[in-house]
Amino acid sequence: MDDLTRFSLPLAPIEEPVWTRQNGQTTFTVTGAVMQRNDGSTYMEVPSGKYARAALFYLCTLGRISGKREIPLGDSYRSFLSRVGLSWSGSTSAREAIRQLELVAGSGFSVHTTENLEQEGESVTRRSADRVNLADKTEFWLPTKLEDRLVKNSQVVLSEPFHLSLAHAVPVPTAAWKHLMAESKSALPLDVYLWLCARLYKITRDSYVSWDQIHSQFGSTASLRHFKPKFRSALALVMEVYPEARIYEQVPTSQRKGFSGFSLKRGSGSAIDSRFVMDSDPADASIPLPEPHREDAA
Repeated sequence: MDDLTRFSLPLAPIEEPVWTRQNGQTTFTVTGAVMQRNDGSTYMEVPSGKYARAALFYLCTLGRISGKREIPLGDSYRSFLSRVGLSWSGSTSAREAIRQLELVAGSGFSVHTTENLEQEGESVTRRSADRVNLADKTEFWLPTKLEDRLVKNSQVVLSEPFHLSLAHAVPVPTAAWKHLMAESKSALPLDVYLWLCARLYKITRDSYVSWDQIHSQFGSTASLRHFKPKFRSALALVMEVYPEARIYEQVPTSQRKGFSGFSLKRGSGSAIDSRFVMDSDPADASIPLPEPHREDAA
């Protein structure tokens, strides 16, 4: 599902069991996972924050590189955190990382699109929906006490449709991802980076994205006024790992006239060819994903 790169999970926990964002005529919805407490009661929650992004990145990476649907978690919290680009800060935070992995694996993702078309001289409306669950099964063996240990056999079994979709995923350099994970407390730079990896990798003509579109897309509940400086800061951090990205803010000529947002230009090159990635450890340079079909950017 390449559409996962066009939308974002919540930046912080939300109370609602369903998260919806809209981009033009396309609506992205995440239905929260059903979780079970130790006493047997259940609740629904939508994955959120940095740990949720790390979990999604982990599942996509291991699923594509291994070619298998069964994704092991390893034998310790510390090793799992290292794999997803998080530093060790105690078993409590590590358990939250595992919990977000369980939320991501148990959530449902759907993309709905409505188009008004002309067909044989008649005006028609086309509605389509693409739905996927990331995993068919999860199994976590956790010690009751807060120890740096995961019992063997903890795993996530990816759903077959999601696993097959990874063949058309956008390449994301691991070195750049880990840098952003280490340098930012917010998940926003991760979302911005994934977005640019996808958009600039396939772009065939210059395009423009308004502030309203960016605000709607990037999972923020803050007002547009408060969102703008956060996005600019996130973009500045992303430019450290993708300096070749040709994205420029456009300022209107007056308060009432002119475009307000960003322009995306051709010629940025793939993020896997960035100077930052080339100067990194070759063993940690990039995820070897195949090239997706090229298409014009919207």
